[in-house]
Amino acid sequence: GENVFGYHLAGTYPPSMKSEQTATTPAIDGAAATGQVFLGFYRWLGVESKRYDHAKILVTRDGVAWELLWENTTRDIKDQAWAREKLDVTAWARGNPRFRIRWTMGTTDNLEEFCGWNLDEVEVYEVVGN
Repeated sequence: GENVFGYHLAGTYPPSMKSEQTATTPAIDGAAATGQVFLGFYRWLGVESKRYDHAKILVTRDGVAWELLWENTTRDIKDQAWAREKLDVTAWARGNPRFRIRWTMGTTDNLEEFCGWNLDEVEVYEVVGN
């Protein structure tokens, strides 16, 4: 496609972000799901170690209480190309008409900045059977 959602592949997120910046899906209807449910997407992520900067994926059953699905590690992440990601979201999505996903960038320090989250081809899909 022609569009991606994110910061800037050749730029950086701001230094000293004191609050989280988020991208949140609308409610996803998983009420009819009976199999495993996955979040799939392509990412181009750059983020300093979680000791300094934070990138997360959160999920919610109700749009109020958010739970951690993924976060950056103690190593810097410097993707050099698009990478396909697949995360199991069955526990939140199956049988739930109000499941949502949130990508979070921040807080950050002021030492190093990277490109942050860049997302493409986001999908939620069900796998039934083996």
